[in-house]
Amino acid sequence: MPCLDEMYIGYFGESLKYSSATLNGTVISASKKIELSEALIATSSPAAFTELGFEKFQIISEKCKDTYFGGDCHNYALLASGHIDIVMEHKLAPYDMMALVPILLASGAVVTDWSGQPIKTQNVGEILAASTAELHTNALSLLKA
Repeated sequence: MPCLDEMYIGYFGESLKYSSATLNGTVISASKKIELSEALIATSSPAAFTELGFEKFQIISEKCKDTYFGGDCHNYALLASGHIDIVMEHKLAPYDMMALVPILLASGAVVTDWSGQPIKTQNVGEILAASTAELHTNALSLLKA
């Protein structure tokens, strides 16, 4: 985020067991929230969803404490640094997602597509990122309902 003078890095050690996410050299981590009712959810824009996709977003956001629009890629930085708890997007290209995944994973967040599968370059543009496994499971269960 050059315009904010912020550099986020997700690092994994050789064993992939050691990981660290940093903001300008300071270690950051995702929040530890597990309940949707306490979670803050964000997305770039309602216009960035199909009609069905936005309906699914609304199902989850109605269960959350608050919903934020805007922010684009900075939403993921806010999730990695513990300021928001869920980011959900639709219709993204691989270049919109791939650089974010290691930062999120290194911060302790969980990141998948809407079916719970890992993000890959051939993904259909769906992403669900949450600060904890429990929060991700809760949100994902609503997506699959």
